[in-house]
Parts: sequence; structure tokens; C-alpha cells
Amino acid sequence: MDSSSSPKNPQRAVVWSAMKSYVNEAVSTAKARLNEHVPQLGALEQKYRRFWFSRIYHHNFWLDSESRSGPGSTLKATESIRRELPEVLRKARARTMLDVPCGDFNWMKHVELDLDQYIGADIVPDLIALNQQQHGNERRQFMVRDLIQDDLPKVDVVMVRDLFIHLSYRNIFRALTNLRRSGTEHLLATTHVGLSQNEDIVTGMWRPVNLRLAPFNFPEPLHLVEDPHKGRHMGLWRLSDLELGQTTGA
Repeated sequence: MDSSSSPKNPQRAVVWSAMKSYVNEAVSTAKARLNEHVPQLGALEQKYRRFWFSRIYHHNFWLDSESRSGPGSTLKATESIRRELPEVLRKARARTMLDVPCGDFNWMKHVELDLDQYIGADIVPDLIALNQQQHGNERRQFMVRDLIQDDLPKVDVVMVRDLFIHLSYRNIFRALTNLRRSGTEHLLATTHVGLSQNEDIVTGMWRPVNLRLAPFNFPEPLHLVEDPHKGRHMGLWRLSDLELGQTTGA
């Protein structure tokens, strides 16, 4: 899902501001009340993420007529990645791929993938059920998964497009650690190469992320694909090459 920190649509701007205030207040209150219930915190955090992203999907928060996953998932916004993705996968010698979050599969259904298995995953159950019904087959399946803490299938390449921009530092590192634990070899992820400094957010908000900068400090990508909506790129890395630190955040 994709947006900007200052939506141009007046109606969206009002809703965005209200939701931003609501989330910040809700997270602060929840943390204060849940300190004594640390063992249950992981499950409650997952419920919050599922609730938040389900609301975005069900209410078409981005007000986009083509895709409920937002303007970054339209055919126009994905011209470059649709053209380049098959070649990136060939260079990685990928036969299996995990696409998370797969969103509403609006643009990916137009990509010719030379794969034995494509797996689309998302945290929104209703979205996955619809994708499986409309697009699932022997070589393409969809499953409900939370990248941050659910068990993940081992694949050759995992594509994480437009997700880290919505996650706190802490949850990005948790997701990366979870991916490495799965045994997956390569990560193809959104990175804003022109960004000079990263900033932390509450999960569910938006900001650009440059994975080459602190606190992530990724090495030079094996391959970089221009994904020009809002000045971003998709970088390919070996998960084993990443130094995963520890950070805090919601």
C-alpha cells in the first residue's frame, strides 16, 4: 500500500490527519496499559496490524479507483517493475517467489513469471480469500501471513514492495529477521535511493525508507530496478549479507 505524508486529495488529507492522531494516541495508550502483559504483546500487536491494514483495504482508504492497494499499485505506476521483474528473477536464478504484501494483485497478474511457484501473502484475510478464488492455481497460491511474526515459506526470492515504508524500525528488523529464519535466499525490497536520512514512525503511517542508510546499512544491492512512483527503486540483496541490528519502536 502506498501514499504520501501529505495527501493532495483534501478529503484524504482530513481522514489521514484524523487517523494519524488516532493511531498515535491508541499506540501510546496501549503501551502504557500492556506493560504488565508482555507475553501477550506480540499477539495484540498482530491484531492491531491486521485491524489497521484491513480497514485500509475495506474502506479503500487511498480512494483509488483502480486498486485498493493504493496509487502505487496501478498499472501506470508499475510500468517499470512489471517490465524488469522477470529479468531480476532470472538473474537471481529464482524458481520460487514470495510476494508480501501481495495486495489486491492488481498489477502482478499482468506479469509473465517463469516460476515453478508464486506465493502471494498478505495480513488481510478477506483480501487473500478473494485473490485465491480469482487468481489461484497449481503454480500460484495465496496465504494469510504477517511478515513480522508468522512462519514463512522458504523461497528463492521474497519481494517486499511498499511495506517497510509503513513499518517502524523495530518491525522492519523483526520482519528481516523472520525472513532470514525462513531460509529464503534473496530479498527484493523498496528503497528510496535519493533519501538522505531515515526517520522512524508508528507502524501504519508512511514515510520513505533508504535501506542503504542507518539504521539498516544495507550493502550495495546486487541489482537495482527503477520503480519511479515517488522516486523509489527496488533493490535485490542476499539476506545472508545483511547485518540485522536491534532497535525500538511501535
